[in-house]
Amino acid sequence: SGEIVGAWTLDIDALLEEMREGPDFKKMMESNEAAVRQMEEAIRKMRVVIDLNSDNTFSGTAEGVGNKSTVKGTWSLEGERMTLSTTEEDGKAKDPPEAEVFTFKDNVLIMEKDGIKMTLKRK
Repeated sequence: SGEIVGAWTLDIDALLEEMREGPDFKKMMESNEAAVRQMEEAIRKMRVVIDLNSDNTFSGTAEGVGNKSTVKGTWSLEGERMTLSTTEEDGKAKDPPEAEVFTFKDNVLIMEKDGIKMTLKRK
């Protein structure tokens, strides 16, 4: 698991590409192109960084339009399955911890949420 340790960042281009290939995208473009453009702008401003430490702890920051949050917790890797357990958010304990599962493959981390695939690449 040594190769997974380090800083990871959300691949914004991959996320935009994923969104554009989604089933609702064409309908959204036809009904409200301006809203779609706004959403794309918001995604472009997103910054997500996760630091995986060698002692199996992690810290992360997520910045969006007008908000920023920080998380801390632990991570584990079994085969290609990497689990992040968030134990603290914005300085407050999360009880129970919140687990997110990623697939670690081809040197990227992939998580699916609400049908959207998010890819984290090395920073």
